[in-house]
Formats: sequence, structure tokens, C-alpha cells
Amino acid sequence: MATSFIPTDDAITTGYTETVTQQIDAMRTGANGAIVIDHVGFEGDDISRLSFKEVANLVSRRDPTGTGTATDRTLAEMAEKAPRLSRVIGPVKATFASLRSRGRNFNADTVGMALGQQIAVAELADQLNTAAAAAVGASLSEAAANHDYSGTGQLDSAGLNKLMSLAGDTASDIRALLMHSTDYHNLIGKQIQPANSPDKIGAVTLQGGGPATFGKPVFVTDSPSLTQRVVALKPGALRITVDNLPQWLVDAVTGEENLAMRYQGEFDYTVHVGGYGYQVGAGGLNPTDAVLAAGANWDLASTTVKHGCVFSLQVAA
Repeated sequence: MATSFIPTDDAITTGYTETVTQQIDAMRTGANGAIVIDHVGFEGDDISRLSFKEVANLVSRRDPTGTGTATDRTLAEMAEKAPRLSRVIGPVKATFASLRSRGRNFNADTVGMALGQQIAVAELADQLNTAAAAAVGASLSEAAANHDYSGTGQLDSAGLNKLMSLAGDTASDIRALLMHSTDYHNLIGKQIQPANSPDKIGAVTLQGGGPATFGKPVFVTDSPSLTQRVVALKPGALRITVDNLPQWLVDAVTGEENLAMRYQGEFDYTVHVGGYGYQVGAGGLNPTDAVLAAGANWDLASTTVKHGCVFSLQVAA
């Protein structure tokens, strides 16, 4: 009996859903709420997340004997605008012969599950890299939200402290860090140098139980936007909203010397940066990561910089 090697939608969806659920669960646990991923439907190219700005001087001194007029405080709406980002999956082409050569147990469902699993991992990697670019761009839109430490040197504990200090008295709200692997290893390398170690017993150096990242989890990704740039994130700093499940088609390819199958899909998502809004008029629709990483394409939506959710530090290579 002939066996079809064309994956069904069900097989691909199962592999995708199982893997993406695992990835999101791990993200939810590891990010301390700094990065949130939702799968919901949305419409339009310019998506806004509405909330309210912090009311300045909400609580102040009152004179119990006074008869003067109180000054009204303003409750202002805050719109965190996010661009719609369109993505293509594939197309991927494989001949039936190449699949048959893997053995008769390598059936259609196996192909579908494998494709779905790879899609889920690749999708999340793309989303995190794009979100990192958005975080960098938002932080560069306000001088008080970023600092150039490159003149001092590579990332070290003092630089990390400077990054945290950008949040002022809200620094304790920072939940996670984003950085390039080079900067992460520079930080670790400096911390394990004997001169930086607090305890020495004879010729033995006693180190602490982990790197000094102020107890914050670190997302290490070699995103181009994070080259020599470290980002601190507060709760809800990056919200990735995926427009439901990806859409995909799998077709048989005939008319060539070997029968083949071709797979192609597409999906859309948005990235909201807490306290900031993307300016479509400046950066345009469906921006590239380079556009998202430019400060000129973002505006502060929160009352002040310290009420925003992202801060960044430039370091030496």
C-alpha cells in the first residue's frame, strides 16, 4: 500500500502547539513576568494597549485649617502603540525519495510533528529577537533611560549597577535582563577573577553561588540589537501578542523529476513595550528589527522615564 508523506494540518498543529506551550510555560516561569506571550486575535496594523499614566503628586500635604482651593490632578490615558509584524514560514521543500530513504516508519505524521516543533522554536526565537530590538529602541528614545558605559569598559558589576540605577527608586521592580552572550561571558569572566573575589583561603578563591546579576534572570541571545547593549526589564516590559495559530499549507509538487512536497506558512504578531509607543509615522508599517531598534521611532507614553519598563546600557566590546 502506498504511503502519503504529505503532513496533515493536524500533525503540524499538534507538534507546534505542544512545543510552543512548553516554550511559553518556560518563559512565564523564567522571565518573572517581564516578557509575556499571548495567542489572541487582533485587527489592524497599529495596535494600542490602553491604560492610565501615573498621577503626579497623587497624595500630598493637606492643611486641616485651610480654606483654599485644591488643585485638580489629571488622570491621563496612556496608549502603548505596537506595530503589526508579518512573518513567513518557509517555504520548505522535500522530495518523497528523501523521506522514503529514512525508512518506512518515517510517515506523514512524523514529518508533520517535526515541522510543527521546529516552527514553534523558530517562531519564539524570532519574537524574542524582535522584542529585544523594540526594547533597545524604546530605551534609546529617552536620554534618561539609557547610559553609555563603553568609555569605562566591558560589562561588569559596576556597569550592571549603573544600569539598574537608571530606574531610580523603582529599580527593585526590575525583573529580568537581556544581553548578548559576549557581554554575559565578559561579566562572568570579570567576576571570577581573583582580584574581584571577596574571599581567599590560601591559594583557593571562594566564589559565591552564582553570577552577580542582582538576583535577576538573564536572557542570553545573540540578537544584533543587543551587540554591546544590555537591557533591564520591569514587569510587563515586553508583551508579544500572536494573532492566533499560524496559517499553513502543504502541497504536493509534481511536474519535476522527483515528487516533492512544499510547505509554507505565515503569521502575525505585535510587540508592546511597557511605557512606550511605536510611531508608525516615523518607522512605517511592518518594521524591520533595525527600525525597531532606533530610538527616533519610539515615544515615551508613561508619565516619567522611571515609570517606563525598559532601560539599557551600552558597553565596550
